[in-house]
Amino acid sequence: MTGETDTQAVTGSTGVPEELLLLRRATSAVANAGDLADALRDVLHLVMQRTGWLAAAAWLCEADALLPSGDVGALDVDVATTAWRHNRVAWGYNNVAVPVLAADELVAVFCFNVGVRTVHDDAMVDVVALVTAHLGSQIRRRQLEDRVAAVQHELARYNRELEAANEDLRRSNADLVEFAYVASHDLSEPLRVISGHVQLLARRYEGKLGDDADRYIAFAVDGCNRMQSLIKDLLEYARVGQSPLATKDVDCNRVMDEVMIGLSSAIADGGADVQVGVLPEVHGDPGQLRELFANLVANAVKFTVPGEVPVVTVAGVPDGRYVRFAVADHGIGVPERHRERIFRMFQRLHAREDYEGTGIGLAICRRIVERHGGRIEVEDTPGGGATLVFTLPASRKVFG
Repeated sequence: MTGETDTQAVTGSTGVPEELLLLRRATSAVANAGDLADALRDVLHLVMQRTGWLAAAAWLCEADALLPSGDVGALDVDVATTAWRHNRVAWGYNNVAVPVLAADELVAVFCFNVGVRTVHDDAMVDVVALVTAHLGSQIRRRQLEDRVAAVQHELARYNRELEAANEDLRRSNADLVEFAYVASHDLSEPLRVISGHVQLLARRYEGKLGDDADRYIAFAVDGCNRMQSLIKDLLEYARVGQSPLATKDVDCNRVMDEVMIGLSSAIADGGADVQVGVLPEVHGDPGQLRELFANLVANAVKFTVPGEVPVVTVAGVPDGRYVRFAVADHGIGVPERHRERIFRMFQRLHAREDYEGTGIGLAICRRIVERHGGRIEVEDTPGGGATLVFTLPASRKVFG
């Protein structure tokens, strides 16, 4: 950067001290500049106007490095480095470097080419040093403001990219759910035809075609039944994701009464003891909440230790703006390494011969809980077994 001599300013013929004039204009330049680089350039230009010096440049102090701000031209970086390391004015052959401080922190170094050094230059260095002592905090503030602006710009860009990715994901999920619904629905009809004919074969020809034929027919019937269960659960999973939530304040005690009636046969067949505490109200979709509790209680009754009476407890307590529920059993438990896996589609930890099911029930439960803004996870039950812990929004009567 080069400058031209401002004779009136140098002589101070206005009657105002030179350092005060320079400080006033430099302060205004820093305040009005577009960014830190512009502010530094404007201040250096004002100094050259006052002093008649030939060129100027600035270095910023960043951690353990001295970084140039803009074009430093032929100015002596060694002189700037000396001023930076020793925190004092440093002279070279025809260069002078002035440190800029904010409190006790060195924030920048100004370097000038004075041409042929004179007594006038020594006096002007003192003026510039006084000015920079007042400008340091302003420059530091602009430096921080620029950093904040840069971070905000990056965050805005990341947010836009994240929103675009989320929108793509929402579209993909909607497409997958729709595909699952259509595919499952379309598969049901031909499967019913196949299942009907296989069952007809079983009724008409069982015991007439030999043991091998009976075994093959039994395999076919079992396969059709399992496929029908899979399609039914897949349709249910798709339906949970497709249908909009019809939320309202829900009495979970009434929901559990309906669940207990619906599971009465399974509970009686297993000889289970299902204990339900007094449950708080929540804000949600009654139909989906009924399905959620039914799946969890049915799982707790099913996955029991052979020969033992299933004991299941259902409890719920307020937890801030949510209600924390726990469905606990003393059954076979869930190993820690599988606690995420069990919430995925078609994931089974046990042979179908040991415990029936399609491996979709807990995936449906997670989908319901997350659609309500909650979380679900597995914990150990004291004394053995597994506890499904999940959160649902509290009643609007409590928080509005």
